[in-house]
Amino acid sequence: MRFCLIEDHRDIWPVRVMCEALSVSPSGYYAWRSRLTSPRKIANRALLVDIQRVHAQHQERYGAPRIHVELRAAGQTVSRKRVERIMRQHGIRARAPRRYRVCATETARRDLFAYIEGYYNWRRIHSAIGYITPQQAEAKAA
Repeated sequence: MRFCLIEDHRDIWPVRVMCEALSVSPSGYYAWRSRLTSPRKIANRALLVDIQRVHAQHQERYGAPRIHVELRAAGQTVSRKRVERIMRQHGIRARAPRRYRVCATETARRDLFAYIEGYYNWRRIHSAIGYITPQQAEAKAA
């Protein structure tokens, strides 16, 4: 992390000044620069591309568990926790599905009441309306 900061700002500040300010040795910084990329980092970059592909393929609705299953089905040997970690590091998150909202138009409301009236037992006595039938309750209210 410190070496990345030095690398990003080496055109602005001298390397030795930044190394001293960040409490690292200049030789450590130059050794870090000359190191090759580790095989794990290369594999993680390739895995990130696959994760992004699967994520985009499913309209960004798949999270780590489902992406893990997809990758395993495709023949990749990878753990769920590794998929989770890479997704978290790169800010990849599953979008929540859109909520379904019922749109009650006048026609739908009329159809609903017609269904209830046809299905409902008008002769049954209900305790909620004082042990009378719904028909009697409507007559009493009118």
